[in-house]
Amino acid sequence: MGKIANSGTFAKLLMVIAILGAIGLARNTMEVALGIRANQKWYSFDADVVLTMLVFPIYLCFFGAFMLHFTAKKLGERLPYHKIFSHTFYLQPLHLLIPFLDLIGLKAKMPFLFVMPFPYIDGYFTPALTISYGIIFAWIITAFFMLFAFVKVFWVKIQKSAIILFISFISMYFPIYHMFPTFNTAFNSIFMPGAHWSKAFYGYALFFAVSSLLGAKYFLSNTKNMNNSSSSN
Repeated sequence: MGKIANSGTFAKLLMVIAILGAIGLARNTMEVALGIRANQKWYSFDADVVLTMLVFPIYLCFFGAFMLHFTAKKLGERLPYHKIFSHTFYLQPLHLLIPFLDLIGLKAKMPFLFVMPFPYIDGYFTPALTISYGIIFAWIITAFFMLFAFVKVFWVKIQKSAIILFISFISMYFPIYHMFPTFNTAFNSIFMPGAHWSKAFYGYALFFAVSSLLGAKYFLSNTKNMNNSSSSN
């Protein structure tokens, strides 16, 4: 029974990854088709951009669920992991709305580049925040949806819910929007010597992939524990 349950869990994992990857590819295709260009790389069909967009929803879902559950646990809240994961999974179709909202923002000439009050470290950290109208909308909807879930579904006090969400968001915000030069610099120094961090984003994609693997391992571990608990009952 254990082997059957484990194989079923792994099959579910692969199916979820395939769906999330398809969402990422669809978003990138729509961004390109609608002519959304924040800079010379994004969005495009360059291999590094396609790879990054492929793994990005996987990262948000698996690593996001990991951070939410792990942080809540550290703060004394024992929440059902599978329900948290379901919430992060069902938020990912928001990616498919982003290109159309980006187009509205582009037509309205809304700014997408903001300089945050952080230091600039060439090749490692940038204070420049590139974020579109569609992305801002998606993050706001995600914040309200998850806050509602923690307070009304998981019955966590609103103050603690806000702390859990803030810690989880910050853990993703800085790597996604400010630390990506570090990943590109590290990758390029080994595999693409001489390439500037802004010209090749394979390191960025690799960061998302590795973080996704961490989240997937956490998924398998918690799903296994849930199956064992059900079997013992």
